[in-house]
Amino acid sequence: MKNLIIVALGLATAVLLAACGKSSNETPIEAPMCGNQGYIFANGSCVSAASGIAPVNGMCPAGYGLINGWCYPYGGGIPGLGFYSDNFTGMAPLQKTGNMYNVFMKEAMGVCDRTSNVGGNMSCESFKNSARFDVVIQAPAANATSVQVTIRTGQPNNAFGGYGSWGYQLPSSWSEFLWGIPNRNTYLGAYLPTLSLYMSLSLQNKGFVLQGYGNLYSTANRGLIEIEVQNGKLDSPYGFDYKLRYKGEVIAYGRTARCASSDCKLSMPIDGLW
Repeated sequence: MKNLIIVALGLATAVLLAACGKSSNETPIEAPMCGNQGYIFANGSCVSAASGIAPVNGMCPAGYGLINGWCYPYGGGIPGLGFYSDNFTGMAPLQKTGNMYNVFMKEAMGVCDRTSNVGGNMSCESFKNSARFDVVIQAPAANATSVQVTIRTGQPNNAFGGYGSWGYQLPSSWSEFLWGIPNRNTYLGAYLPTLSLYMSLSLQNKGFVLQGYGNLYSTANRGLIEIEVQNGKLDSPYGFDYKLRYKGEVIAYGRTARCASSDCKLSMPIDGLW
């Protein structure tokens, strides 16, 4: 009889949880830049949190993008401002530079040099030489004090004349090889080929500076990431020149262009865009 009561209580609890819909853990976190209560920053715009629908098999319907596990419409709310820069379309040129770029790939994005024995497309130098890279800046308004910055990298093309890739990654130690215990000298935390951050904006002379820190689950969680614009504003119709810094050193520079789509094509994989 006691077991029956426990089972009945368990079933009742399950029914109550199912009836609640989205749990508190699944509720999208509101971006500070949206201001209006009940709005979140999604796909280049501030949209109503209530407009989110559940994805089916991890996919969203046409016109929707996946944010925090839920689907939100493109351009479905307060108009936003978007800018992009990349090293592969030639429309908003970006140039990688310096050894700190490799450190950024390793620490902030965790895509390469994950052990001490790597080569080919597992090496950060390979990412620097041949991988696609883009930077997207999104804000809900020209007077925003916080913006969303998305930094992405594709896979290196380092074989067959740039039409293929090769690489290897071997354990750094016997404990890593035998038991899978990460070597603390090379462990990098999260694997983030798409790094999305909220960054604060401060005005400086004729331009502005964006500042933020790496993802909490990466080894760059205390590493300062900055985008410096010496001459330009968020409402610039033609984009602006910028420098991307990590820990004070320039890792990329270029010029942005205004996004033609509300989500700046972030819903598409970087290697499948062009």
